[in-house]
Amino acid sequence: MQKYYGKKVLQEFLQAKNIGEIEEADIVIIEENPICTADSPPSPCLLKLYLKIEEEKIIDAKFKLQGCVAAIAMLSKLTEKLKGLSLEEARNLTFEEFLKDFEYGIPENKRECTLINLSFLKKFLKV
Repeated sequence: MQKYYGKKVLQEFLQAKNIGEIEEADIVIIEENPICTADSPPSPCLLKLYLKIEEEKIIDAKFKLQGCVAAIAMLSKLTEKLKGLSLEEARNLTFEEFLKDFEYGIPENKRECTLINLSFLKKFLKV
């Protein structure tokens, strides 16, 4: 079992993109990650994901998060991928794509932290 973050995960975390809010966002997702526990700080993880939509296409995505390295790296990568996607394409994103992007550099005990962010998005896009 991998115990440490891979280089790509750490780079994404340290250079996280799209942090902040979108004025007059069309969709705002606010969630608390129930996976975060006392042995997986910070607890609880709090997420706000902002999406701007025009003609069924995501034109902007930003986030605010109190969370771990894996969750921040995932949301940075996720918001980058969302820009320009149709809502249907966003619904079809898979966790496996992100693991490959990060060369599987997310420790096993932190994979749930990243998976939950994608599931929140899909829930609000009504998959």
